[in-house]
Amino acid sequence: MIVRPRALCLRRDKSESRCITNKHKQKFIDWVKELHQRQDATQPVLVARKGTPLHAGDVYRFDIGKKKPRPSCYDWMLTSCHPDDVNLWFLSAVSSYVSSHAGIYDVKASSSIFADIVIYHCGLWLPSEMVSKGTLVDIVDESHVLRVRQAMACLVRNKTPEWVTEEQIRAETNDEILENEHQFAWRQIHLLKKTLSA
Repeated sequence: MIVRPRALCLRRDKSESRCITNKHKQKFIDWVKELHQRQDATQPVLVARKGTPLHAGDVYRFDIGKKKPRPSCYDWMLTSCHPDDVNLWFLSAVSSYVSSHAGIYDVKASSSIFADIVIYHCGLWLPSEMVSKGTLVDIVDESHVLRVRQAMACLVRNKTPEWVTEEQIRAETNDEILENEHQFAWRQIHLLKKTLSA
């Protein structure tokens, strides 16, 4: 979630608070500017990809809810197709919020538009025709997709990914925000399934 610059004033001294606010405000402005530049550069690629076969790394956005459809809080990345059915895809939840936390089976990465994203191990299987109900909004590089697949393989085998440090494992144990993120992602998955199968 993007934090408003004003919320970052934590000190009592007014002049110091003003300095902190301005510093983070400029950082936020620079971030938005870079985001717009990346969006402009990516848009022609997304347009060219419309109507082409699905690719691993494609990121889709779906509306959820029947009465008042609204964009899902997460985007969804095509991670891999089923080995026995090329028309069945696993979609991983993707968060582009600045404050997103990542667990040992989640992958911090970047995409064509966002410099920092988190690809969660939470996801769902969808047939190609349901995927096409969404809108292609971003692309993740193949190297990050491979890392997500490796993380999922470790999760299934109950192994810790080789790139995870002891410090990360200890941090995840006490990370209530991360636990809430995962629970919220699963609720979004349930809503998405419900909406698409209606």
